[in-house]
Amino acid sequence: MHLVITNYNYGDRHIIAKKPVRTPDDLKGLKIRVPNNPIQIKAFEAMGATPTPMPLADVYPALTQGVIDGAENPLSVLYGQKLHEPAKYVSLVNYLTTAAVWMGGEAFFSTLPEDQLALIHETGREAGLYSQQLAKESDEKILELMKAEGVEIIEPDREAFREKALVVYEQFPNWSPNLYQTLQDQLK
Repeated sequence: MHLVITNYNYGDRHIIAKKPVRTPDDLKGLKIRVPNNPIQIKAFEAMGATPTPMPLADVYPALTQGVIDGAENPLSVLYGQKLHEPAKYVSLVNYLTTAAVWMGGEAFFSTLPEDQLALIHETGREAGLYSQQLAKESDEKILELMKAEGVEIIEPDREAFREKALVVYEQFPNWSPNLYQTLQDQLK
């Protein structure tokens, strides 16, 4: 596989809930929908919630029926799924930034001349930076729309959530060395 773009921003992940979440302690006892992904499950356990894996399509009815208390996802997904209708509190915890990686087969990329490969990588990086700017602008608009629809936007102390979630990195010892810092550097 050949990595083309490593910095494309799918979105910063936040929490929408039926109750305000200002601190990790506020997550205690709350069932929060997460994808069926071991890392995200462990992150919400570490932050004090009861992670509840389920398909995204099931979240709206689960919120309205009280099966779950909240969900996590980028703002564009939370708003696009209309989760702000049954849950009126958005906590901007940004516990995870989801970067999408674009890749292709090395068999193809190895046939390209160096100048073309360099151009693909350069424009790919620019596309990733542009995606980050678009995501930021979109999030700002979505927050305004949510506020207008009666949603309380909470700006919690993100460091408190970060400190709780850092233990997750130790729970997956087979990761590549310095993976956390490598990913942080890619998102700049």
